[in-house]
Amino acid sequence: MNPRNATLTKRIISLALAMLIGIGCPRPADAAGQAPIFIRDAEIEAIIAGYTAPLFTAAGLDPSAVRVYIVKDDTINAFVAGGMNIFVFTGLLLRAERPAQLIGVIAHETGHIRGGHLARRNDALRAATIEAIVACILGVGAAEPRPVVEDGQVVAGTVMTLTISADHRVLDGATGARLLAEVRRLLEEPARMLL
Repeated sequence: MNPRNATLTKRIISLALAMLIGIGCPRPADAAGQAPIFIRDAEIEAIIAGYTAPLFTAAGLDPSAVRVYIVKDDTINAFVAGGMNIFVFTGLLLRAERPAQLIGVIAHETGHIRGGHLARRNDALRAATIEAIVACILGVGAAEPRPVVEDGQVVAGTVMTLTISADHRVLDGATGARLLAEVRRLLEEPARMLL
């Protein structure tokens, strides 16, 4: 194999593995890459602490060990991340008509902490990613001149064959097709790999 083709093949395989690992991984909430803005207000924090202390105690959690953060975002949302941290969006606080609605959402998130769902999900994601890598083989053929049709004319072009072999019990065909489409897009526009 030509050393240049071998280097390109290694890069493509590395890229494919990185993309496989990235499939299904959570994306940052803010696509612009900006850090979230946290709201700090002693009165709101005291009210929320009054709502949450009985919930945390009933769940067998130490109320002082669970942190509740208020995120400035108009979305009606709350989630658990990083262990015993609950993030409540200002959109939820502003649209809740009664304290019971907010308490219900925080109780739901407390259930995720108590049940260890986040830790189990991360373990399952790691196992699934490893299985997907093992169960998927990306075949990359050397680029070679072949006839192609451009603007209705047959011309000489450079063509590379990409194939994927996957265990459909682990990785479905749609995911494999997305992987191949992304590899193709990056090969056709290599400058995008730098973005």
